Amino acid sequence: MNLSEQKKHIVFTLTPIFISCIEEVKYQHSDIYAIAIHCGSGFSSLGFAASTLQHLNEQKLKHPKEYWSILEYSVSEWEFVNYQYDKFIDLNQYIDELLEEFYEEDLTDDEINSFFSDVCLEVLNKTQVTLSSNDVLLSLQFSDPSDSGIAIMKTIYEALHITPKADKFLPFLSSLAS
Repeated sequence: MNLSEQKKHIVFTLTPIFISCIEEVKYQHSDIYAIAIHCGSGFSSLGFAASTLQHLNEQKLKHPKEYWSILEYSVSEWEFVNYQYDKFIDLNQYIDELLEEFYEEDLTDDEINSFFSDVCLEVLNKTQVTLSSNDVLLSLQFSDPSDSGIAIMKTIYEALHITPKADKFLPFLSSLAS
């Protein structure tokens, strides 16, 4: 299978899983403000993360104000992290095997990052139609991003252009690199 076919396969597999997770969380909570493809280091795994305003406000009561942007924008602090992980097991096994194949074929980290960035951007673009509000922060996030991970997160976010939160989220990403 060539790279184009592999991308299509992952997009075809990930999109319905991701959308079903959104629908499940939307059914339970009407105040979702953030949704992300949650990535393991180097795109070693993909998952779903989301959070609600109720959770955010509860967390703000427990933490000082200077920590609030982390609570709001860092996937690690969200209410639903690795939500419905079992739905992603087969896909992540495929990704693990694919990464081994990529390294055997001497693909560079940049080529691998570009491959998975394209996949995630396509899935996020397809996902936008399931959201009832343009005010939902939709992103790709790594739990503990490297500088290249932060750059990927910014690039994906900027390509989506879907929320007015850019004035807060992009500076938050910049603060991670500091």
